[in-house]
Amino acid sequence: MKYLLQKYNDDEYDILNDDADSLVASVDRIVGAGGSQYRVQVLVSDPDDEYPEFVIKSIDEAIPAVAAYYEANPFQWEPESDRSPRYKQMGPCRARHIKDTQFGHLWVDQIESGQWVAYRMGYALSFDGGKIAKFATCEEAQRAADAHFRDGYPNSKTINDGLSWPAENDWWSNPYRVANRARLAVT
Repeated sequence: MKYLLQKYNDDEYDILNDDADSLVASVDRIVGAGGSQYRVQVLVSDPDDEYPEFVIKSIDEAIPAVAAYYEANPFQWEPESDRSPRYKQMGPCRARHIKDTQFGHLWVDQIESGQWVAYRMGYALSFDGGKIAKFATCEEAQRAADAHFRDGYPNSKTINDGLSWPAENDWWSNPYRVANRARLAVT
């Protein structure tokens, strides 16, 4: 994955996953008895979670530290209850499992007994002809979602198994957004 370091002022930075156009960490300078250091806060998408933090000595360490954090702490599938804050966004919960990724929220939902559907950012995983793919088990739907979670994003491999997500907002084809991101990037 490619990460961008965006500087906002002398003391604050954001780290973006360039391929997914998602904010993955924030960095700010802290000054203490040992001199200037940087606090990195890894951003997870559920606001109820605590944001992991760590300290680095140089801003040059920020991107490698964040990449290492995400490598060591991959997102996991979790069951969701009807009391979840996302419940209102996603409709009634039957037997839903969710997984956050840098490429959007994934979830699998049991629509009927023995029928599971995989979603990314509200779009159902479908066959090339547009028919929604249904899976016999939760685990099969999760495996399909995991295999395709990066589909359609820059620098991702396409899996030719007949499954795909419908087209989404492709930020990388917007020249103004690309130019603005390049202007903000620290080189």
